[in-house]
Parts: sequence; structure tokens; C-alpha cells
Amino acid sequence: MNIKATGLADYNLYLDDITITKGRLPVNDYEVIVNKSKQYQMKLNKTIDETVNGVKLKVVGYYDSKTDKQTDMVNTNTIKYNDIYRKYGMMVYPKDKAKALETLRNDYKINVQDKYEVDKKEYIKEQKEVIRSGIVFSVVILAISLIEIYLIERSSFLSRIKEVGILRAIGMKKMDICTMFLGEILAITTIISMSGVALMTYVLATLTKAPEFAGLYTVNLQTIGTSIILIYAFNIVVGLLPVFNVLRKAPAQILARHDIE
Repeated sequence: MNIKATGLADYNLYLDDITITKGRLPVNDYEVIVNKSKQYQMKLNKTIDETVNGVKLKVVGYYDSKTDKQTDMVNTNTIKYNDIYRKYGMMVYPKDKAKALETLRNDYKINVQDKYEVDKKEYIKEQKEVIRSGIVFSVVILAISLIEIYLIERSSFLSRIKEVGILRAIGMKKMDICTMFLGEILAITTIISMSGVALMTYVLATLTKAPEFAGLYTVNLQTIGTSIILIYAFNIVVGLLPVFNVLRKAPAQILARHDIE
């Protein structure tokens, strides 16, 4: 396998061009031979500043070159380590992934990553962002809807405040008055909210048929039923709030003011 790396070369590629003048060929990993003109700067059997994968190279020989080559030369494995360390890119499919990762990290000190785990974490992170954005958007829409229901019921209730005061004065129970306004809330929810649910169910059901959105949305009887129950529950609670606030007062207090909150 012939591989070249920046600043280094595989000595196997130049066996016809070089002759060892002192020492030996760099048959072991992290060994290097240099041109004999560098022998005074780079001592034999000593390490030099140049590193591969964080390991300093050891000079094991000097060579002479027919073409006056000055490149430092190492073996094929060291070139591989250099490529990986410099992030040139390399993908491995071992039979035993865990053992391979442990060997590369501990024995060869190579910074390797499990691509599946990296991609999985990135995907989960992206999905969390999508879900978070969806929840925030849903909460805002829900809050606006509940405020509208509250204002509608409050306006309707205050327009009939005198009627409510009279009914309380003649002995009508609070629960009966709540039931009267409950019917109004149910009617508004059925006409307005359920129309929205039906429209969105149709839109989402259509989107899920497209490959691009098939995995993003789920439309079934369970989700539809849960949505309907929650909408009715929220609307009833919020719609009856102004009723509860007024009915806490005595009939005389209710009749005395028309702007009770």
C-alpha cells in the first residue's frame, strides 16, 4: 500500500533511489531515516522534534539519494498514523468494534470515534431541538387560545351579571349557574376548537403520506382523542374562572356592581 503524507514519505517507494550510509531502514513504527546531510543536526538513535500522532520520531539511519532527495522517510504504518492524526479521514469496519476501538485508543494512541454513536448523538440533539421548538410553539398557541376563551366567557358573563345576581338572590345554587355557562363553553369549544382539530387532523394526515414528513407526525385515534379531551378540559376550566370569581361574592354584591372581575 503506497501512501504519502505531508513532510514524510514511505521509504518503500524509494528503495531504488536511496542507499543507507549508516544505521538501518525504519522498519518499526515511529522510526525515521534522514538524508546524510542532516546527520549533524539529527543524531542517530535520538528523537527529533517532528512527531506523528503525538509521538516523536526516532532517527535510525542516514541515506544517500541518487536524485538528491531530502525528505524524511518512515515505514507505511507511520504514514497511516500520520494521515489519521492529521484527520485526512479513514473509516474502519471491524468485526469486534469495542475491541478495535480499545486497541486503537490505548495501544496506538489514535483518536478514533464510533461514527454510529457520533451520528446518533447528533441526531438526538437535533430531534430535541425540534421537539423543544414544537413545545414552545404549542404552548404559545395554547396560551393565546385559553386567553381568548377566558375573555369571551368573561364578556358574556359580565353582560348577564344582573341576571346572575337575581338568580342568586332568589336562591339558585352556584352549581346550577355554573352548569348554565358550562353549556355555552361546550358549544363554543365544539364549534370553534373542534373545527380546528378536524382541519389540523386532515392536514397532518395528508403530510404523513409524504416521505419527507412520514416520521415527524403521528395521527391516530389515540392522539386525536387525547387532544379533544385536553381541549375541552382546558376550555372548561379557563371559561369558568370568571364565573367562579363572581359567585364567591354575595348576591347583593353581585347586583351592586356590573364590572366585577
